[in-house]
Amino acid sequence: MAALLAVLLCAAAGASSAQARLPRVRHIFVIVLENQSYAKTFGNPAADPYLAETLPSQGALLENYYATAHESNANYIAMVAGQPPTTASKEDCPDP
Repeated sequence: MAALLAVLLCAAAGASSAQARLPRVRHIFVIVLENQSYAKTFGNPAADPYLAETLPSQGALLENYYATAHESNANYIAMVAGQPPTTASKEDCPDP
């Protein structure tokens, strides 16, 4: 048991030192494509190779990111602030 613990601790130490060598993230770009399916946007590299191949190869592509509400406003709030939709934001905050 002690040997297993020592191996796990060494592996954890190696992982943290490897992470320390990664370059700092200096910029983050969030590209939001709205009102189109994943397949329509990224499914045909011949139709749009920049979206389908170039951008994903240079960064991260969240293939299973789903909306939190039907209207846009609640989704923007959730994406930026991590807050769940409210009654008002679910309806895009209509005037009373």
